[in-house]
Amino acid sequence: MGARTRTWCVTIVVACAFAGTTGACTRRTPASADGSVAGRLHEPSADTPGSVAMDAAPCGQDARELCLRDTAIARIEPNMPYPVARAEWVWFGVAGDSIEWSVAADHAPHDGLAHLTSMLGQDRDTTGNTASTLRRRLSRTGIVALDATLEPPLGDTVPYRLVIRRVRTSPASHPPSGGVATLTVTGRRSTDRFALVPLSLVGRQASLDPWRLFVDTYKVILLRDSLYQICYASCDRVDTVRLRPNTRTIKAYR
Repeated sequence: MGARTRTWCVTIVVACAFAGTTGACTRRTPASADGSVAGRLHEPSADTPGSVAMDAAPCGQDARELCLRDTAIARIEPNMPYPVARAEWVWFGVAGDSIEWSVAADHAPHDGLAHLTSMLGQDRDTTGNTASTLRRRLSRTGIVALDATLEPPLGDTVPYRLVIRRVRTSPASHPPSGGVATLTVTGRRSTDRFALVPLSLVGRQASLDPWRLFVDTYKVILLRDSLYQICYASCDRVDTVRLRPNTRTIKAYR
């Protein structure tokens, strides 16, 4: 992949799959040639303030839905005329799953102030803007990376929720534990990538491409695994990390 650019999109209700539309936000970085979810949406930050998931619970009576509550802190971003609050999320998907993600600020006057994007594109609302909902049926097993951005006038701190609905799951699906960990990976260059794989799944992949991310800070929606393997760059560095709910882990590669 070439140089990365920032994507600015808001509100979140998303369902992503590896075989969905490839629509894009303004200046979206294209997906890799093999269709993997290896790409990212904006520049990395070694220290992303705020934004540690506060609560995870089922949504209402539907056991297929998971509600994740978080507070994002607004900050100045390059090329933006005002502060924005954002967070990147990681979902471990399985081929055959049909998933819907949704994001909304807790106190937004309307959902046009929050958007969700992914390297697989985004849905559009009736006005042509990035929608708050994205639905896809996954064609590959691996990582789905989502970018949630919340714009002013929502305030300096923005409580919001990410709702994930598993519309249909394959027999091989990996159910989430409901916990969220914050993982920061830094590298020698901002374009460096790493693969993140639950340790119980290591060795089952023909390729690590669908598991790759650019170095940055991510909110990882955990499986029942507590151990995850990080394969940095061309796997010249391989580490095992323990990710626990509501904790932050930092791995620096030089």
